[in-house]
Amino acid sequence: MGWLFSQANNRKKQRHIGARLETPKVLRLFLETIEPLQAADDTDADPMKTLDQRVGWHRLLQVKPGLEVR
Repeated sequence: MGWLFSQANNRKKQRHIGARLETPKVLRLFLETIEPLQAADDTDADPMKTLDQRVGWHRLLQVKPGLEVR
């Protein structure tokens, strides 16, 4: 019984470590998303077009599945 608890606890730790490694990447992408939106707002440009040109809509969609709550 103790072995099962230990195994489950180790899996939980591994998931936590994986999430910690992804956090800086996600925050960097968030910043890279905010900057073009702010620039578009400052210049009265189309925010979606600016975002697509500078970050890429496809890039945001690629990251989305990894951000969903597990």
